[in-house]
Amino acid sequence: MTQETTPDIMIVLKQLPSAELEVLYKKIIGLIKQRRAIEQREKMMDFSVGVNVVMTGDSKKIPVGTLGVIEKINRTRCSVDFGMKGIWNVPATMMELAK
Repeated sequence: MTQETTPDIMIVLKQLPSAELEVLYKKIIGLIKQRRAIEQREKMMDFSVGVNVVMTGDSKKIPVGTLGVIEKINRTRCSVDFGMKGIWNVPATMMELAK
């Protein structure tokens, strides 16, 4: 979708009744959740115990760019040893393989 089509879509959406907007909303949220789940699974397939990773998502405790080693892999998160910062459970979408 381009920025040119967004105003056109908004014009059409404003004309829809509330009930139809609610149905569309639920379908869109379902698609977003499905895409996030696929992204999570794809990232988890790249990881294995002992692999070096780098933080790509911002966290209050662990800044972006911090290197760590995967200690354990759970269903959606990995236990990552960040050395002096400790071992943290990190979502797969917040890290990637270190180069």
